[in-house]
Amino acid sequence: MLGSLIVIVLAVGIGMFNHSNQPAQYELTMEDGSQTLIILKKNSQYACPLYCEADHIHRAIMCKNDIQTNKYQSVYHIANKGETDLATFCSIKQILTMHRLSPRAVKNKLPDVVSASTED
Repeated sequence: MLGSLIVIVLAVGIGMFNHSNQPAQYELTMEDGSQTLIILKKNSQYACPLYCEADHIHRAIMCKNDIQTNKYQSVYHIANKGETDLATFCSIKQILTMHRLSPRAVKNKLPDVVSASTED
């Protein structure tokens, strides 16, 4: 009985740790009207370079201060700038909205009704 309880507590602890450390996907709407999909992972040191031409969701780094922002200028990064007017930037573009995507959200969802019949 005690062994089962320890296994359950351990499984719940691992699940909570995994959930809190999993990467989060965000859809960003930029100041110029463009949209970008990025992945932010807690304590990650890898980000896609700004010249990345691959057709995938780019990985980004969250910068907490100007030192980190200067260090990661050539990769996708999220940074807050300004003391009185707080603005959030993704690399060099200002972010207007940042929407977190749930794992079940599908961008290209099929319509509710699909007709395969033809009218003759």
